[in-house]
Formats: sequence, structure tokens, C-alpha cells
Amino acid sequence: MPSQERIPLILNEEQVQWLQEKVKAMLSKQFKIRSGQTYKPKFELLYQGSKDGYRPSIFHNYCDNKGPTLAVIKVKGTEEIIGGYNPLNWNRSHQRHMHTRYSFLFALRSEQNGGNVFSTCTKTARAVNSNSAYGPSFGTSDLVITQGFSTLVNTAIQDAYSKPIRQDSHLFAVKEIEVFRIS
Repeated sequence: MPSQERIPLILNEEQVQWLQEKVKAMLSKQFKIRSGQTYKPKFELLYQGSKDGYRPSIFHNYCDNKGPTLAVIKVKGTEEIIGGYNPLNWNRSHQRHMHTRYSFLFALRSEQNGGNVFSTCTKTARAVNSNSAYGPSFGTSDLVITQGFSTLVNTAIQDAYSKPIRQDSHLFAVKEIEVFRIS
């Protein structure tokens, strides 16, 4: 669907490199890639909330059936950057949680704020929630982007993943969201 040049707004080069390493490590586990192989995941911007709109239907129009994706979210009113990796296809018609052990959540933080967080799925039956009423969502509450992307209705409360990605459990609003296809 993207027809014009899309420029990512959230991540800097250092953050991209860190995420590429985490995606590479997960893909290596999933597909048993030998550690000596040189593979650098590429991130192709599929969806950007500020350009495309902040609604689940728009997210699904751009991201369904595109293969593995990385969702990156800038939290409104803070400097927080959080997100998740889905090794499966998003598909609005699933209307359920999807099982995988190869998804992860993350928070990108400065060293002064505790450093980056890498959170693996511990309850794999609830790893990814692909549902027409939601944007990119993981676990039952670990990272759930609801119909009101830019209002205080989204959650990031640890349940199905090993570590919390936010330092508080308050509802949050999305300032910007970008979803990248991984190739």
C-alpha cells in the first residue's frame, strides 16, 4: 500500500542496530541459522501512524499477511520507546491469540534509565493477539494497542512475557507508531 517514500521517525541508528541483533538472534533460534552466517535483518517501514492514521483497520490494511514484523511505539508524554516483534503474520480475521515462542517485547532506554529491556515470551499460547479490534498486541496485557491508539487506553502490564517493558502500569497513549517488515 505505501505509495510514497516513508522515512522512519522513532528509531536512531544505534537503536536500529540493537533491534537488528535481537531479531537476528530470534530468527537464528527459529530457523536454526548457524552463528557463523552473516545475516543482517532489514527493516522495511510498512505503517506509520502519523501518516496513515491511528486505527486498527488501517494498521491491518498495511500490515496483514506481510510476514514477520517489528512494531515500534513512542509513548505520548514521555520519552519511552517500546514495542514488539511478531514472527507470524498479522491477520485481522484470526480474532485470537497466536502461539509462538519466537516473539519478544522491548523497551529502548538510556543507561541512566536502566538500559534497554529485552523480554521473551513465557506463555507462548498467548504470545501475539491478532484481532481486528486491536493494533499490534502481545500477550493478554503485555503490550495491547486498542482502538484508541492516541488516547489513554493502551496497556503494557507484564503477564505472558519475562519482563515488564514499562516502568509503571498506567494506561498510555501512542504519540507515534511504526511497523516494519523484517526481511
